[in-house]
Amino acid sequence: MFCGFGQFIIVFKLGKMKALYKYKIADNRELTSALKLVHDRYFEAGYIKTPLKNNTFYDEYVKNSIYFVAKKDNQVVGTIRLIKYLDKGLPSINEFDIENKYRKIIKRNTKKVVEVGNLAALPGNEIAKGLYKIAINYSIKEGYKYWVAAVDQGLFVYLIKKYPFIKTIFHIIAEPKDYVGSVSVPIIMRVRYIRLIFPFYEKK
Repeated sequence: MFCGFGQFIIVFKLGKMKALYKYKIADNRELTSALKLVHDRYFEAGYIKTPLKNNTFYDEYVKNSIYFVAKKDNQVVGTIRLIKYLDKGLPSINEFDIENKYRKIIKRNTKKVVEVGNLAALPGNEIAKGLYKIAINYSIKEGYKYWVAAVDQGLFVYLIKKYPFIKTIFHIIAEPKDYVGSVSVPIIMRVRYIRLIFPFYEKK
């Protein structure tokens, strides 16, 4: 199953975004391109070991997801998704042995929890920044309170060492395990705190 976040890349030095890309919710055609991009980038990174049929990644959560895309010259060059919590739950919650206290929090807030994942982008130009921006803004607008994600363990350790304050924002909710091609750490975080790290929210 390929449902997790894989490499959860967080950029703290924001700088000024260049108006090179258009960020939006994917329509049907853009979704097809986004799914192909996810497959291609994760296959290149070794998270997917074998080519998939039609070079397109699709899982049981796609239909319950909101995909956002970055476009340049009418081409999809990046994507990220938010998975809504429905009866089947969320990938990380289903795949990891979640601690009871966090399971209770999630159960009480099922309509306010989404899982962030499937981040994929062409190299360079810091496309991920804009993808996080639109995903954060959408979450706040829709009233989502928590993000769940599975973070690559090596990256997680690096981030904790470099930015110790992250430990107060990212809460580990289960023991790490092999997941989507690498050892991953499942975490939960409040969207409002992510907004403090990434000053992206723009009131309209």
